[in-house]
Amino acid sequence: MRTALRLSLAVLVTIAAGTVPVLLNAAPAEASTTPGQVVTVRAASASSTRATIDLWSRQANGTYVHAWGPALGYVGELGVGTAREGVARTPAGVFGLTQAFGNGKNPGTKLPWFTAGPSDWWDGESGTPAYNTHVHQARSPGSASENLYTAGYVYSRAVVIDYNRFPAVAGRGSAFFLHVTNGQPTAGCVALLASQLDTIMRWLIPTQHPVISIGVGSAATSIITHNNNVMATRNPMGVLDGVTAVGGAKARIRGWAADPDAMSAALHIHVYVDGRGIGAYQTGAPRPDVARIKHAGPRQGFDFVAAIGRGRHTVCAYAINIFWGTTNPRLGCATVTIS
Repeated sequence: MRTALRLSLAVLVTIAAGTVPVLLNAAPAEASTTPGQVVTVRAASASSTRATIDLWSRQANGTYVHAWGPALGYVGELGVGTAREGVARTPAGVFGLTQAFGNGKNPGTKLPWFTAGPSDWWDGESGTPAYNTHVHQARSPGSASENLYTAGYVYSRAVVIDYNRFPAVAGRGSAFFLHVTNGQPTAGCVALLASQLDTIMRWLIPTQHPVISIGVGSAATSIITHNNNVMATRNPMGVLDGVTAVGGAKARIRGWAADPDAMSAALHIHVYVDGRGIGAYQTGAPRPDVARIKHAGPRQGFDFVAAIGRGRHTVCAYAINIFWGTTNPRLGCATVTIS
């Protein structure tokens, strides 16, 4: 959207990343895909014209880690919230990042790119078939449209924010981009320094289905905290099947365990006798029943002999988390008498 005319300077700051509504308004191909990359834009309040921008990468276990930032950029002159045509407000929500363009040189983005010339426009004519899309034609689609070439340096490079697209709804707003700042609040876009935008554009990878999450306070990063909190509850599962005396002051300890973060990975099993830890062991015994029922690896069983001493004892086994989790769960306890 066209930038507003109030002067201020964008700077890099070190504000701790906060934590937004998970509304995915992106291309249909992205709607069912968990994003591998997230750009968060966090405004301090609904009326703020500044916002903190951070990058997050999704890990193999489903959690997100901070990849870059924070940087301080500009949002709409009327802040962040519900957007509509002609209102200088940045839309809140989570939206795809699927297209890049610029009237300058491609900074090295892997996103689909087009170079804007004098005949490239962004159609802002609400209700028309091409509303909120790029059109290439000699004449303007209408007074509400933007020429991407004559807009100048702010559009030297930009990423389209997929708000109100696929399909566009009349009146909801158009031409929302991540673009170069001119040191002023915008008419609804997100703007930051050219060097920072270059970093973001080079980082974005289409196959990672990147999105931008815009919101007030913790709303902006709820997509991150939601996934990380969900993953934090993925604790190992399993059962202590039995403890039997085998002579020589020893006992045979059997069971199985698997971690949802890596269902075929070997897990450490810690054994306690009468509340005292006696050693760490590992899964690795064949358990075809577990593989079939729990969709785990073929060797998620444990079957080992441990020296526990003569007498009557309570033996407990615990599975140790591989990645994220809230606890190392107890698989069970059994009482055994060793003669």
